[in-house]
Amino acid sequence: MEHYLRAELSRRAVTQNLRVIRSRLPAGCRLCAVVKADAYGHGLSALLATIAAGADALAVATVPEALAIRQAGYEGPILATMAYGVSTGGEALDIAAEAMRCRIDITLAAAADVMPLAKLAGRLKARPDVHVKVDTGMGRSGVAPADAPELVAAVRSAAPLHLAGIYTHFAASDEFDKSHANQQFARFQRVLRKVQPLTGVLRHAANSAAVADMPHTALDMVRPGISIYGYPPSWELASPLPVRPILRLVAPIVQIKSLAAGSTCGYGSLSRITRDSRVGIVPGGYGDGISRQLAGRYAVGVNGKMAPVLGRISMDQIIVDLTDVAGAHVGQTAELISPDPAAPNSVANLARILGTIPYEVTCRLGRRVTYKVVSDFDLPAPPPANTTGSFASDTQRQTPTVNATEVPSPADAVHHEVVKA
Repeated sequence: MEHYLRAELSRRAVTQNLRVIRSRLPAGCRLCAVVKADAYGHGLSALLATIAAGADALAVATVPEALAIRQAGYEGPILATMAYGVSTGGEALDIAAEAMRCRIDITLAAAADVMPLAKLAGRLKARPDVHVKVDTGMGRSGVAPADAPELVAAVRSAAPLHLAGIYTHFAASDEFDKSHANQQFARFQRVLRKVQPLTGVLRHAANSAAVADMPHTALDMVRPGISIYGYPPSWELASPLPVRPILRLVAPIVQIKSLAAGSTCGYGSLSRITRDSRVGIVPGGYGDGISRQLAGRYAVGVNGKMAPVLGRISMDQIIVDLTDVAGAHVGQTAELISPDPAAPNSVANLARILGTIPYEVTCRLGRRVTYKVVSDFDLPAPPPANTTGSFASDTQRQTPTVNATEVPSPADAVHHEVVKA
């Protein structure tokens, strides 16, 4: 049985986005599509065939994610980027064993993990592909550059293991100032020189932002993620990829009712209506990824018009002002997230309003969403290459910004007012 909420996913947009990414790559460079967190919340089971057709390999964070992809029938390379610390034994070794049985590429970040992994491979008569991850400045998982040669040598000397790759991850390739990213890449290059020869070993570093702005970092393989789904990693890129959003989130209007002037809407009676109004109930709320923080700053598309959401967003439903939407009726589709990047309810604009990034907006989508691949939907042309601005960041940066396209808050709207803060 399908849920009320439906995520429509454009097959053509996914295919075109992958082609755009590949067009930025040097000849022979592989494209490893990052599909972790259920394809960034877009529903990997629905998208797997389309993404696999345009990619050379897939990457996820965890081994269980990789196993689910294998079980879905994908036979190509899968890299699990989480280093589990198999030297601790127990569950970590069990996870590694499953990875070997299902031909999942394993990430190593510590020399202490090499021998336990090699012994396990010997017992299983396996020869797992291993990628060494180097922390060049992210401060997250990975071996320190000074210790990387020792780890690479240990992998090479452990007969059952096959050194398939060596990689790093950029912390700030999406920023206007590329100095930190370039420093990271320089450190990585120094490591690569120290561990020669690397014939047959994949060197990889570039994410979506680096594919766009740092083509010199492409090496043997790139790992784009957010750009596959049609969103920029930030508005600070000098040469953004002309990708387009693949997601449209819709739900039917399940009830329409009249409310008299003076009526209040939602939990806490936050919003009071100042005219006789016609309102609709739409299934979808913060339990489905529509943030409660959007109250007073969110509208959905109905019949070609933006209908403001009234009051606080509930776990399961929202109240929509349909007074000025001619022809709205029960069963009609309301567009909760638009694939038009310029729309007030686009993923990018919701991220700006919430002070976050598109990744978080789509990853919030809940389990009550039915994912359906469609051929395409009408979309505007991608933004021009000189689009500038920024998503929220942890610190204020001296970079170009754009303002969010917010719908009027209840306090500013003509027909509603805030009665409680």
